Amino acid sequence: MAISPQWLIFAVLTVLGSLTYNVCSKLATTNSNIFIFAFLITLSSFILTSIYVLVAHYGFKINVTEGLNAKGVAIGVAAGIGVTLIDIAFFFALRYGSAISSQLFWSVGGTAAFTLAMFLFFHESLTLTKAFGILFGIASLILVTL
Repeated sequence: MAISPQWLIFAVLTVLGSLTYNVCSKLATTNSNIFIFAFLITLSSFILTSIYVLVAHYGFKINVTEGLNAKGVAIGVAAGIGVTLIDIAFFFALRYGSAISSQLFWSVGGTAAFTLAMFLFFHESLTLTKAFGILFGIASLILVTL
């Protein structure tokens, strides 16, 4: 399977965003209140996303409300609940445990759970290679957290 340049750009930006989020979360555990910290994350995300929407709509003439319906709103709210759970739980995982173990648990655990959900509910293939990848990820999690 060939890797597209667009995929690579967005994948790299995802890693940079993740690094920024994780480092800032670790720094915040020593001198921040989780509720104010989570509020600031949400506020800055709201402001930046609002700018993106306005630029997309007015600058690029994209219909930003296309596909907006009750199901999409419900999925967006559910994702927001997930993000809020991550913000608060990850903050406390970092405060009470190792940053590396916390990040690895989130990454490997999230990947394993996501893979299982995609296999069970969306009928994506689970090849032997993918299964071994998940098992090795779990093994790495056990080795790092011991």
